[in-house]
Amino acid sequence: MQKKLRITNIEGTANIVNSCIKFKVEKLCHISSIATMDLALGDEKISENYTWHPEKTHSDYAISKYGAEIEVWRGTQEGLPAVIVNPGVIIGPGFWDSGSGQLFKKIDEGLKYHFPKTTGFVGVQDVSRASITLMDSAIENEQFILVSENLSFKTILEWVAESLQKKAPKTALKPWMIFIGWMYQSTANLLWGAKKQLSKNDYKSLFMHSYYSNEKIIEKTGFSFTPVKNVILETGALFKTEKKL
Repeated sequence: MQKKLRITNIEGTANIVNSCIKFKVEKLCHISSIATMDLALGDEKISENYTWHPEKTHSDYAISKYGAEIEVWRGTQEGLPAVIVNPGVIIGPGFWDSGSGQLFKKIDEGLKYHFPKTTGFVGVQDVSRASITLMDSAIENEQFILVSENLSFKTILEWVAESLQKKAPKTALKPWMIFIGWMYQSTANLLWGAKKQLSKNDYKSLFMHSYYSNEKIIEKTGFSFTPVKNVILETGALFKTEKKL
């Protein structure tokens, strides 16, 4: 998985940057992730003024996305105008078997547990609108966090359940429960080559609370985010419609 992520995110981004430079593309918008961002010393929320701390534990995904950002910044040094956006967990319809779409599918199937993690969330349409806004602006070679609200997964799952008219999960997962699951899948991978769904770093991150500032894009462009609950209710309605079809 680590090798595939690096090839896709780092080498893939490098190829795009090189092509943009070669063909004199006017401006590049790179979609990164809040996973690349750490809290700066003295700050209460993670902002664009972040510092990457290589000594800290990061997921394979975060490392590969940070490497991709380095390729974009390299491109700006070679004359390619660019903006980088770092969305939070993106909520939106259409992909129910991957990413945040699985939250709707799992709740529909009767999910019983939630995990005590807080992070930033944003609607997929906001990510699109913000990216277009930045591309149409004179802003170049800057980075912007795209987070509508910082929320717990407990709250998110309650809203998803409300949107689907299902029961919300009541029981919080404990670290030992996730650890046992991680140990089981690691053993299965070692013995039978079963696919690993959760890395050790991912397991640790499920119990972290991270808060992100969206002030920069609001101040620089006047951008207005859609409330996350509204996004979830709209997405849930689309999920129910697609399920009927």
